[in-house]
Amino acid sequence: MAHYFLGDLEKAREAAEQSLASFPDYPYAYVNLAGIYSALGLHAKAHDMATNLLRLQPTFSLADYRKAQLFINREDTDTWIGHLSEAGLPD
Repeated sequence: MAHYFLGDLEKAREAAEQSLASFPDYPYAYVNLAGIYSALGLHAKAHDMATNLLRLQPTFSLADYRKAQLFINREDTDTWIGHLSEAGLPD
């Protein structure tokens, strides 16, 4: 996520893909890739990640996820949640 917030989306994508490859049952690997793919404009891939996340964690919601985010900059939180919403994750 550090790469994402520093604006290096390609490095963020690479790191998130490595995370998913190493931990395929970890739901937040899918969250991260959904948001990063969405930010990159890779909407089909973002939607696939959202679908896979919801298979692993059917009760996932952006409302609950937002409550757990501790980003210092509120604008960063809003932008990130927007990418996740664009990926198709439920409110």
